[in-house]
Amino acid sequence: MKLDNIAVDSMDLSYEIPTPGVSVCVFEEGISKMTNEKSGKTTLRLPLSIAEVVDGSEDNEGRKFSHFLPIQTVYGEKQLQGILSMVGLLESFTKKFAGEIDPLEEVFMVALQTRLTGKTIRVVHELRKDQKNKDQVNIIRFEKITNSGVGKPPLKPSEKKVKTQAENEDW
Repeated sequence: MKLDNIAVDSMDLSYEIPTPGVSVCVFEEGISKMTNEKSGKTTLRLPLSIAEVVDGSEDNEGRKFSHFLPIQTVYGEKQLQGILSMVGLLESFTKKFAGEIDPLEEVFMVALQTRLTGKTIRVVHELRKDQKNKDQVNIIRFEKITNSGVGKPPLKPSEKKVKTQAENEDW
C-alpha cells in the first residue's frame, strides 16, 4: 500500500444494517463496556453477525449489528442472565462467579468476552429511527436455538456439534 497525503474530513463506510426479520446470529469479538461521559452509566456492547436468515431478506446474511445492554439496571442484568442461559453458559458462569458479582469487573468481562464470542442465538429484529432519524436495528426478542419444532428432523450423529477444548474445560 502506498500512503498519499490527502485531507479527509469524513468517510462513509457503507455500513449496511439488516432489514427486519428473524436470524440466527453469532456473538462476535469486541464485547466491551461503554461509558456515557454525560450520565456516567455503563452499557455492554454485544456485537452480532447474521449467520443464517430464518425469516426475512437473504441479503441479511453476513450483516453485522450490536445489542447495547444497560448492565447497571435490573433490566440489563436480566437480559444478560437470559442470554447466558439461552447460549448454555449460565450454569458455568454461576459456578465461576458464585454470589454477588459486579458484571463490570475485569475478570467477569474477560470471561464474557472469551466464552460468549462464537455462541449462537436466534434474534427477532426490526428497524427503528434514532434521534438523528437514521435507521437502527432494534432487537425485540432473543430465543434459544433448539433442534425441535415442526419440520425439524432430529440431528444425525454426524451433525452434532463437536465441543471445542474451551467448552470441555470447567474453568
